[in-house]
Amino acid sequence: MSDTIGRITVPTVINSGQTFPLTTQPPFGFSVERPVIVHRFGSMDAKQEQRYYGGIGPRKFRFSRGNLGWTEARELRSFWESMQGPWEAFTYTVPNPDGTTSSVLVTFEETPISFNYLRNACQTGFNLVEVVDPTQAPTYAVTAAPCVRFPSTALSAALLSEVQEIIPLIHIRVREATVPDIWLSDRRVTLTDGAAGAVAAALGWAASSQLYLPRLTGVGEPGSDVLISQDIKGSSDTVRFTFGNADRTMTDLVNDTDLKYAAKSAG
Repeated sequence: MSDTIGRITVPTVINSGQTFPLTTQPPFGFSVERPVIVHRFGSMDAKQEQRYYGGIGPRKFRFSRGNLGWTEARELRSFWESMQGPWEAFTYTVPNPDGTTSSVLVTFEETPISFNYLRNACQTGFNLVEVVDPTQAPTYAVTAAPCVRFPSTALSAALLSEVQEIIPLIHIRVREATVPDIWLSDRRVTLTDGAAGAVAAALGWAASSQLYLPRLTGVGEPGSDVLISQDIKGSSDTVRFTFGNADRTMTDLVNDTDLKYAAKSAG
């Protein structure tokens, strides 16, 4: 069953059924991004800080060839065009350290692809991003009711840990009653109510669990280390969210319903 944001169906990744045409040569490997948010305290001459993990990104496989023949270059260019850049997924044969290989579903990360032409060959390099199976998305049980503005005693004690992992959650309820509530995050995650209905009631879930769809790409002003500004004067909080729109889903959502004056809550 396809995911929906409001009344808009989210396009699924198209598996072309094709295999990457070139063979990976050493050196090879993959990377996993794990962004870190630093919270700097005013005490100790601003030298005390707390670090928050922003999540774990997908695996990225680096493909680099410093001496690519003309025939292989044309084959790679034709393959990239047939995939329409990062639009369609394909199978990539990943070499393992023990000499074996594994087949992984990936898409191109860069668009467009670039070639550096030499006299008798050319050079190219790009990343291939793994397409994660949505059925493998994590599920977390929430055992305490959410806090509003001020942390509870249990949360205050938990926040004293040196390392935290943050999962931003956004709930949008538009003014049009026929549009379902919108549940978004920076990853695909399911939360279940482990507090005998207290969590579901506080967060507005329709059932004992809620799926949050991956759409959030950034929180706060670009280039700033401030995620959200709050004070105790009773004025509204200031925050900025950036949502991914490569598949035009957010554009379709804005055209379908008016998000102005929608009720938003973030956790």
